[in-house]
Amino acid sequence: MRSFSNSRLRLGIPRGVSITFTDRSCYEAQAPAPHSSRLRSARSRPTVRWWTCLLVAVLALASPVAAQSASLTTTYRYDGLGYGGNGVFFDLQVHVPVTIDRLEASITNRHRVGTIELWSIPGGHSLANITSTNGWTMQGSATVVSEGIGAPSSVVFTDGSGNPAPFTLMPGLYGIALCYQNHAPAYSTSPPNNRVYSNSDMTLTAGSIQSAYFVTPRAGAAIWNGTIYYTVSPAWATWQSYGTGCPSTWAAFYEGFGGAVDLAGAPGSEGVVRLDPVGSGYLVTIDSPAWHTPTSAPLSLGDDTNSAPQLLPFTLSYPGGSTNRVIVGSNGYVYLGSGVSAQAYYGRRSLFLTDGPRLAAFWGDLNPAAGGSVHFDVDPSGNAAYVTWLAVPEYAVPNAVSTFQICIRSSGIIDYRYRSCVVGFAQAIAGWSPGRGVPEPEPIDISAAAAAGFVTGPDARPITLGCTGRPVLGQGISLDVAGIPTNTALAAVLMGFGRTPAPGLSLDNLFGGTEGCFQHVTAPLLTAGALVGPMSTGSIALTVPLDPSFAGGLLFNQAVAAISPPAYTTSGLITSNGVWLLLQGL
Repeated sequence: MRSFSNSRLRLGIPRGVSITFTDRSCYEAQAPAPHSSRLRSARSRPTVRWWTCLLVAVLALASPVAAQSASLTTTYRYDGLGYGGNGVFFDLQVHVPVTIDRLEASITNRHRVGTIELWSIPGGHSLANITSTNGWTMQGSATVVSEGIGAPSSVVFTDGSGNPAPFTLMPGLYGIALCYQNHAPAYSTSPPNNRVYSNSDMTLTAGSIQSAYFVTPRAGAAIWNGTIYYTVSPAWATWQSYGTGCPSTWAAFYEGFGGAVDLAGAPGSEGVVRLDPVGSGYLVTIDSPAWHTPTSAPLSLGDDTNSAPQLLPFTLSYPGGSTNRVIVGSNGYVYLGSGVSAQAYYGRRSLFLTDGPRLAAFWGDLNPAAGGSVHFDVDPSGNAAYVTWLAVPEYAVPNAVSTFQICIRSSGIIDYRYRSCVVGFAQAIAGWSPGRGVPEPEPIDISAAAAAGFVTGPDARPITLGCTGRPVLGQGISLDVAGIPTNTALAAVLMGFGRTPAPGLSLDNLFGGTEGCFQHVTAPLLTAGALVGPMSTGSIALTVPLDPSFAGGLLFNQAVAAISPPAYTTSGLITSNGVWLLLQGL
């Protein structure tokens, strides 16, 4: 490592360029000898004098900045649905003073109006009395309109006059209770879900759910589904992740519903979600209204049952296989193939991911034995087959009636056609999964995502950038890169003086061959450090200067990696999320 040093600023970078800045003059930095024959360009001597001067100017002249907005999200991968009056508990370890501005939460029953209260108690909730408010402090109350399961519902705490009323938590361990009135939380259970969610400012450890808040004992383990939005005092050093990396594709996709369903078309028409085979996945878009009126006799399906294999007039190719037989589930799905589980119960994410390939148009808890009918029709042309659920009610909820259809074409195109779908009590899933243990995707809003168009599979995750330590003046931190593909030739962390507006600057529009990749750091860009493959993780060490003039300075960072031979994107370039650093003395 070759370095340039003085008393003002030193970036110590292992296995990469080391750059030192000064207030008197600016130097050139020489890249080290290449570690691999693939890095011939590293023999050059890039001039970084103007980057150096600009960084010094930005940091040395930086005035105190405003409080930094940040957030911490758990998950929206629910597998449990609560009831009105539930209490959800977790522990929150606050590392720096934070002001809680608002929450977003996953709540059942879309468009329902209710109240959520947030209570806290020092020392954590596990030893606290949860059947009484003794020792607890109500920090805020919010009137909330639910957006439904898997969608973020805004929770803004207000005072008696309806004005926003954020509240501050000083460093320490707190037990948190979220109390639901006329609302029911969507939550996750454990295992196998992660129970600890953390950043530099706070750590959330999941707890439990209570059937009646501050009345009944704990009813079981629960991971609250939602996001905490907060601000950090500008006097405290901190860092925060923002934006997303690339690639980010899933083989499966789904949306969960716990109330009104927005997939249906206008009255008398159909909403159509179209799945076109593309490569090893599907292009998912919105299509024109279409419907086939069934002419076949109803399938003999009862509650929670599967049909006998139904013969297609063609061989259907789908991502991961092909078949000329399907099995129809009474609960609103079609298995591709005939070797499937006997399990036919309503929308379960675990089965959605581990069972056979499944077209889940509206996998709920439907009961054709109580009304309506299910049909399998073959088009006279022999080029399509139709599976139709006509006015089928939800189990034990006779007024929650759904009508929808799956069209399977010989070309491999699939249509989900919706006339009306209603969830009464049970949860429902819409989506597609090739099954056999594929990773669980993040839930999406299908109607919104399909309106823009999105592509599934193969499963590919972006590299991630994080930080170890807090950027306190005079102390060291490391920028940590994880999820690096094994065939990576070179990874680097870029540093800039600002961030691009969300969702970022499209690199594909600039250079091509970087599909779905965004630049989160504004130019000019400084190379904070490089890592030479093969590797799966790596860290770049930084030393924050012990100089009060740097207090309040903001640095923005993003990792990039070059895959050789190219993979994931046409060019082989992939990117991480962004990370901003707020330099302070505390």
